[in-house]
Amino acid sequence: MNLFGLKKIRKITAVFIIALAFNFAVLGLYVFVFLQIRQKNVNIAELSDAISRQIEQQDILRATKEKVAQTSAEREKLDQYFIDKDGVVPFLNSLQSLGVSNGLSVKLSAVTIEPSPVSKDIFEVVKISVEALGSWTDAYRFLSLVELMPLNVSIIRADLNKNTEIKPSVGAKSQTRNFSWRLSLDIGILKLK
Repeated sequence: MNLFGLKKIRKITAVFIIALAFNFAVLGLYVFVFLQIRQKNVNIAELSDAISRQIEQQDILRATKEKVAQTSAEREKLDQYFIDKDGVVPFLNSLQSLGVSNGLSVKLSAVTIEPSPVSKDIFEVVKISVEALGSWTDAYRFLSLVELMPLNVSIIRADLNKNTEIKPSVGAKSQTRNFSWRLSLDIGILKLK
């Protein structure tokens, strides 16, 4: 009977070892599947975050494009407050013709271009020294018109002095006094780089 019991114990042990090996194999398979599912979930989460960020960027881009389209008229109007990149010479000509059309003798004595104190990468400051001779009303009107120009004009210095010249009269022995006014004006205007 001992022999019969030994065979039975060996069979039971073999079945137990096979069942144990099968359980370990199933457990290994479960762990493998679990790790694969976890990796897929991580990948899905990363892709979902990337898609969400891209959607947000597209929304921001769309809103920015809409804002640019909505503000185009205002930006064009704003650009008129500054001298264009290549607009210094036409501006100087218009400034001189403004003085001449107001009855003044206008002389531009100095023109310099300096870095702007604000937004140095966008703007420069054109500094202009102007001297004008004429009547008081013409000089005052010219100063007012320069100040009211549709540009960002800063008057740095303005001197209005009486200039007296004595001229001999033609055919007479007497001399006449000709009163005029000298306007010395230093202005700064923002120019686009």
